[in-house]
Amino acid sequence: MGNVFSSLGAAYENLGIVFHSLAECSKASRYGNLGTVFISLDEYGKAQAYFEKALAITREIGNIRGEAEGYGNLGIVFYSLGEYGKAQAYLEKALTIRIRLATGKGKEKITGT
Repeated sequence: MGNVFSSLGAAYENLGIVFHSLAECSKASRYGNLGTVFISLDEYGKAQAYFEKALAITREIGNIRGEAEGYGNLGIVFYSLGEYGKAQAYLEKALTIRIRLATGKGKEKITGT
């Protein structure tokens, strides 16, 4: 009976980690949405701040697709500001990640396999 409770405790702990990751992913998504709003308003400094918050969260929880999206969003901000070197660097990071995902390298980080 002790093993059952031990297994249940471990499962409950893992479930807590999953819920935390989902909550953080949702928070990153909301920050990204706010960044998009500020891009639309031509308020690039605010957009950058929100996109950086979203990127930090996605990196922290290991959301590789979200990380690629964050780099892409920051690339758009810097392009809009005329900072083409920074824009290129961020867009290249996004592209590298997306290519890695498309070829299956990094698949284990997303699916856990």
